[in-house]
Amino acid sequence: MSPVAPMCRFGRSGAEVLIRYRHAGEVVTVSVPHPVWLVLVEAVHGGKLDALHPAWSRWQGAEGGAVLVALRVGHVHVEFGYVRTRELRMPLSVWRQIAAAIRARAVDSLPAVSNAEIAAGQVGS
Repeated sequence: MSPVAPMCRFGRSGAEVLIRYRHAGEVVTVSVPHPVWLVLVEAVHGGKLDALHPAWSRWQGAEGGAVLVALRVGHVHVEFGYVRTRELRMPLSVWRQIAAAIRARAVDSLPAVSNAEIAAGQVGS
């Protein structure tokens, strides 16, 4: 993984985008399916995620994926999935760094991360 934001490291493993960050003394790795990542990137570049609210906001990507996003009690919640719903939750400060990295196109080309690197905590950019 490579450090493109002060708190975040990014990489890819197969069809997943990996984001690792440290918050409140804990290291967290978030795995985002590539189709969901594409919807988030498209929404960030389009300014659609500039203002988040407690109510769910829905975005449909060009490739057909849908993502729900909400801001609740200082955390951003991202929900996706058709048959089985998954939810990712991260502090707003982490989300802001992810969005800034997306806007700056610093995460357009992510390094591949091996399973050994993932296990060792060496996740990408």
